Amino acid sequence: MTLLPGLAVLAGYRRAWLRYDIAAGLSVAAIALPVGIAYASLAGVPPVVGMYSAIFPLFAYALFGSSRQLMTGPDAATCIMVAASLAPLAGGDPGTYATLLLALTLTTGVLYLLAGAGRLGFIANFLSQPILTGYLNGIALIIIVGQLPKLLGFESGKEEFFAQLIEVVERLGDSHGPTVALGLSMLVLLLLVMRFLPRLPAALLVVVVSILLVSLLGLQQQGVAVLGSVPGGMPSLAMPTLGEGVFKEILGAAAGIMLVSFTSGVLTSKSFARRAGYEVDANRELVGFGAANIASGLAHGFPVTGADSRTAINAVMGGRTQLAGVVAGSAMLLVLLFFTGPLGNVPITALAAVVLVGASGLFDVADLRELFHWSTREFLLSLATTIGVLSLGVLPGVLLAVALSLIWLLMVTSRPHDAILGR
Repeated sequence: MTLLPGLAVLAGYRRAWLRYDIAAGLSVAAIALPVGIAYASLAGVPPVVGMYSAIFPLFAYALFGSSRQLMTGPDAATCIMVAASLAPLAGGDPGTYATLLLALTLTTGVLYLLAGAGRLGFIANFLSQPILTGYLNGIALIIIVGQLPKLLGFESGKEEFFAQLIEVVERLGDSHGPTVALGLSMLVLLLLVMRFLPRLPAALLVVVVSILLVSLLGLQQQGVAVLGSVPGGMPSLAMPTLGEGVFKEILGAAAGIMLVSFTSGVLTSKSFARRAGYEVDANRELVGFGAANIASGLAHGFPVTGADSRTAINAVMGGRTQLAGVVAGSAMLLVLLFFTGPLGNVPITALAAVVLVGASGLFDVADLRELFHWSTREFLLSLATTIGVLSLGVLPGVLLAVALSLIWLLMVTSRPHDAILGR
């Protein structure tokens, strides 16, 4: 049973919990499905791949993970790391990109499992909190600037952060009126629902309303871009074939993704477990995340981690056990099998609004403010990490984060805190 914590919990399952798990699971599905579709664009893959990544990891984590409430799935930071890793290797070929993605996700899962077998759960503490905050803040800014052209209705020809930011400012006059109006309306709707009606699935509401507006107002004929056909049905199983040189590149990228995603994911897991009065095992979480990524890879999905917003919805709706994740995955699977048709009319600008709000949640102003007041050194390290990510890029930013974490550790150990009795 210890190998499968989910089954251990279900062995003592109480009937009174069922209605809470079902309600929580359906609520999570209503958020996770549109978020998965939206985040697929960050990872550089078709929308259906985002659905695969939102659905299948939930079943695996429900069996192997130690948290009763954690929801795994697409994460903005992980998705942008995927795109940064694979785009240079794929050379613009979608088929090559898909093969590389399969290899990257499976490799990430295997690294998780190996780390779990080696009881390396302590690596969650390797990236210090100030450095992790700085890294994720940089990722958030990259995502936000990258989504602005989609919100405004024009194609961006730039990839680097500062070049893209300058391009957005210079091309504001090229914005497409109907696209901007729809995108900003959906952004405002999303923020209002999240602020005043937090129990409602805001992302799903935005997707449904935007589909209705596109159909009723003929916005596609006016030039508003939509997703297009989204294929339904189960994904086919396949294994990648890679050359040795490419695999080395994939291995390095997978290690970086694993380090960042596990550090942030296990923080989410521990945080919600503490509130609910139970403990999670970091080593068991490595296995749970590994199983989730293997499941995602076999389904042609991208790497996943603990999703804080979807976990929060699960907790608010009273989810008691891992069964809530199974319910969420099952509900989304039904949509994948039978109801993908309407998704083709989802406007790109509405999904950009969803991603923008998700990315803004990555940017931790409160943590920065606290660092500024309590530790100038840690604040400057966090700021340096953010600037490094924006200047060097996502993957070199991981190496910078590791280097700065070592510097931070040396600073802390070189000036230990001594308490003197009687003073």
